[in-house]
Amino acid sequence: PIFGPGTNLWQPVYHEDCARGVYEALVRPAAVRRSYDLPGATPLPYATLVETAARALGREPRLVRLPLEPIRRALALAESLRLPLPIKSEQVLRLREDKAYPHDDARRDLDYAPRPFAEGVASEVARLREVRLLKPKNP
Repeated sequence: PIFGPGTNLWQPVYHEDCARGVYEALVRPAAVRRSYDLPGATPLPYATLVETAARALGREPRLVRLPLEPIRRALALAESLRLPLPIKSEQVLRLREDKAYPHDDARRDLDYAPRPFAEGVASEVARLREVRLLKPKNP
């Protein structure tokens, strides 16, 4: 499910791109005593991430949107009763936050160029199919 409208921005990065950025930060003189954000290529709405991942898996996305505040309150009540939950109210609350960061400094100093989200997801799905952690794609 998507809590709230799903318009909050996320910027996931493919693990190989992040690892390359970390490596470059370790070996490039321009990176000494600097810190870098290593996000994905472009901020995308959360709902778009879910749709893109579903399509990469060969599924038609069916988004179920749930109102964020009533869900958060219900979780907070369950937490106050010490009920075991798979998700906490704080986690749902954080879904309202944008998680998007510029990477201009990393691009300049590290030649950081993360791949688009759709490309990273497609690569990961292909890799998981190759090692048989996902079923083969239907013809």
